[in-house]
Amino acid sequence: MKLTNSEKLILTMLSEIYEKLGMNDGHNEIDGNFVKSAIQKNHTWALSWKYQGIAFDEEDQPHEVDEVVNYLDMWDFLEESAGSLSAADQAELVERMLDLQGYLFLKVLMETTSPVIGVRLFSWSIT
Repeated sequence: MKLTNSEKLILTMLSEIYEKLGMNDGHNEIDGNFVKSAIQKNHTWALSWKYQGIAFDEEDQPHEVDEVVNYLDMWDFLEESAGSLSAADQAELVERMLDLQGYLFLKVLMETTSPVIGVRLFSWSIT
């Protein structure tokens, strides 16, 4: 979602009004803190994800978001596959994963760009 600077300002001010009126109590459909955070962190794509009941215009999301979604999909497939293994095979898998854990963590950390990390961390707050 592309917002103009004036739209960002208006939405930020409205979210602050929400906060001052105590409307961020979880009983409202719109979470003013989430809206404000999405704008401040330049993750406005997340607004159309969280508020799917609003008819937003179709727009391409940032490449980093697509990349994170692909990683999360792959992780789901891995978890499903690992869940179908026997107990012995699961134990062996865990053992092998622990052997690789430090190496893989450093490799991913070095190869991952900071926008992807930011998208992943922000995506946790959508649900």
